[in-house]
Amino acid sequence: MSPLELFRRNQKVMMTGLILLAMFAFVVLPAVSQYMQRSGPGMVDPVLAKFDGVPLTQSRISAFTQQHYSTVQFLRKLAEETIRRGGTPQVPGFSFDQQTNTVQGVGINASPGEDVSIRTLQFAAEAQKQGFELDDTAIELWLEQFTNGTMSEREMYALLRQETNNRMGQYQLYDMLRKQLLSSLYFRGANATVARGQMPLQTPLGHWKNFLKLNQKATVNAYGVLVNDFIEQTDANPSESEVVAVYEDGKNRYPSDQSPEPGFRRRDTATFEYLMADLQKFRDQEVAKLSDEQIKAEYERRKAGGDFQLPAEAAVSTDDADNNADADNNGDATAGAQPSAEMKSEAGNESQDGETPNDNADDSTPEQPAAEETSESDDQAAATKAEQDSQANQDQVEAFAKELEQASNLTDESASTGSDAAETESSAEGEPSDAEAPADSPVDEDQSAVSGNDAVQLVAMQSDVATGDDAEASEPSETQPSETQPRSETQPSSETQPSDSAADDAAATGGNQADENADEPQTETPEPRYRPFDEVRDQVAQSMVENKARVALDQAITKARSEMKRYFSERAIYTGGADQSKPAPERPDLQKLADELGLTYRKIGPHDPVSLADEPIADSFEAGTELSRRGVPFTALMYGVEGQMMKQPLFRPVATVDLESARTYLSWKTDEKDAYTPPLDEVRGEVVQAIRMAQARVLAEQAAEGLAKKAAENEDLAALVPEDRKDQFHQDVGPFSWLNMVGFGSVTIGNVPELDSVGQDFMKQVFNTSKGGFAVAPNQPERVYYVVKVTDLQPSVSDLRAIFAQPSERMMATFMGDGTAAKVQEGFFDAVDQRTSFDMIEQVEE
Repeated sequence: MSPLELFRRNQKVMMTGLILLAMFAFVVLPAVSQYMQRSGPGMVDPVLAKFDGVPLTQSRISAFTQQHYSTVQFLRKLAEETIRRGGTPQVPGFSFDQQTNTVQGVGINASPGEDVSIRTLQFAAEAQKQGFELDDTAIELWLEQFTNGTMSEREMYALLRQETNNRMGQYQLYDMLRKQLLSSLYFRGANATVARGQMPLQTPLGHWKNFLKLNQKATVNAYGVLVNDFIEQTDANPSESEVVAVYEDGKNRYPSDQSPEPGFRRRDTATFEYLMADLQKFRDQEVAKLSDEQIKAEYERRKAGGDFQLPAEAAVSTDDADNNADADNNGDATAGAQPSAEMKSEAGNESQDGETPNDNADDSTPEQPAAEETSESDDQAAATKAEQDSQANQDQVEAFAKELEQASNLTDESASTGSDAAETESSAEGEPSDAEAPADSPVDEDQSAVSGNDAVQLVAMQSDVATGDDAEASEPSETQPSETQPRSETQPSSETQPSDSAADDAAATGGNQADENADEPQTETPEPRYRPFDEVRDQVAQSMVENKARVALDQAITKARSEMKRYFSERAIYTGGADQSKPAPERPDLQKLADELGLTYRKIGPHDPVSLADEPIADSFEAGTELSRRGVPFTALMYGVEGQMMKQPLFRPVATVDLESARTYLSWKTDEKDAYTPPLDEVRGEVVQAIRMAQARVLAEQAAEGLAKKAAENEDLAALVPEDRKDQFHQDVGPFSWLNMVGFGSVTIGNVPELDSVGQDFMKQVFNTSKGGFAVAPNQPERVYYVVKVTDLQPSVSDLRAIFAQPSERMMATFMGDGTAAKVQEGFFDAVDQRTSFDMIEQVEE
């Protein structure tokens, strides 16, 4: 009989056996394996908490936390796949950020942790007591709504096995979702009376108070009474009962410099060694290998490509400054409009012909006093010349014909005559202003004519067409440029100021266009100017070696990491049960390795996560997978994050980068000590100090209240400050508000940088004191008691009420709670703990 025939006859029995075997392998065997690991020889499984008489052991909570984390990661991937297929999860609590394309909420608690696990088990049990049940059909429906019908069960469970590395199956997933959903349902009952969705419920009075905290601002004078000044007046030997009471109260609390409550529990500590590669150091090493000729050649190459060129504005500004200096030397200090180049040329031509009148006929000019008698022949000649020029250009610019005609017909009662060209040139240096020119001057007529003529000439030059009369008028003299050259470049300077309104219009119109024409041929592309080589030498050299420096740094880090990683592997094999008769692997000398590779070696610690912040390596991050994102911070890498990230084992090399300082760190942990609660004898000194500090606070507060009373009598707080404490007096602090809005619905305490760590108690005392009143307010850690005088409160209450009446202005205050919700939730937890006989058992590790 063939094997296939045998299988066909017994297929039902064999398939049943295979199914039972699969169930044992995927359901029973993992549970048995976990139990064997927890119950092995020498294993101790401490109890963390109890409720309803059920102990919650460390292993059970750890396993539940790990499965919680795996479930959250699976749901994130499931949501991403659902969205990729065009669906959207339809379960309560799901949220997706469209800007960052990341899943924010997955429908269950997304923050695994031991405390969260304990509460989840407790609340799920309470929900079941109240009759809430979720069977497998309900869980399947929830998953179907989560995938929005875009995935089959086979695809879903294949993704589950892939994301959890086959550590979770359908049974574990359903069990976790059942407990999480029941716990969430039960917990929402505590929020039903304190919140409406994401908005906290509050009374109208609470809404008004929150509005005041955000919008009212105070300005104060403050004097700080230091608690440390009263330590010597306290009892140095408190009673034993008091010492024990304070120790018991704070033995499981971590110390904080921002809290007045004493804490004596010790955090995780570790000692580190690291190698630091400074990119700038590698650059300098590569630059030292370059010669000046190489750097100079690179400078010339980049210079030819347009680098290091100075902006053109600098050269233009320099030329303008030179021109202004020349104009000042020639007497250009008047406030009138600038004369055109053609006016100057015409004045020069008429001066040579002996027909140009004196442009400076002003009584106030000492060099050229104005003549009171006029020359009729000069007037007629000037008018005739202006009329001829106007008629010659009438076809080209009809817009100026009327102005030219008016200017040519002007009659003047007085005029000044010029004897020769030298006299005309000297008069140009002493040109009067508009206010100094006589009202009836023949200069007005001549200027109007010349200005109008200049305007016509500008159009003629643009069209490159000139009439016969125009050519005669513009014929250059021996000292003038040729006809092909712009006349404004070489003609002499002469400025006149018209006084008649019609002449003003003509001069302004013609003069402005002539100035534009005069500027056009003067515009030349300046020679490019470059930054000198000595100024940019270092910059050029650094750019030449950038790639080589990075490659050298990477090679050094890679070689060092290889040595450290080899030791970590050999040590793991040696301590994992290998032949102990062999010698232990030799630990590499990092100091020697650093000297060989051009790195910096340091050994630091022991440090806890708080004290480590003072070390430069704490600013580094694990290299991220995307350029726009940083990796995990160094502190989180080494100490771990509860329920989310395991801490690094001893001697595992970790590479981190500080992008701001361009430094790369290669570190490992050489020693560590877990967090523990120390015995009383170890921290007795800290306990006694905490007792004395509490006694000193009472004395400091009494002293501050005494000063406040005295200051209220004479209203002069500054006069009561001792001479050796003047540095503790702060005047005109503010304005500041009670709370600052830092995000949508998120607030922080008001910023008062002049004072030490102010908190809620300080703000409460300040803003409940009227203007001009005095109050005593402690800071957040209660190490300073401030005597405060409120000097100003703005805006006024009436203005605040008017602002509050606007819905848009008071909207942000609706998202702030007044503390009631926290109190209700705290009372809810206390009631549940009392009903379930909940007990959190703290472990003391010697």
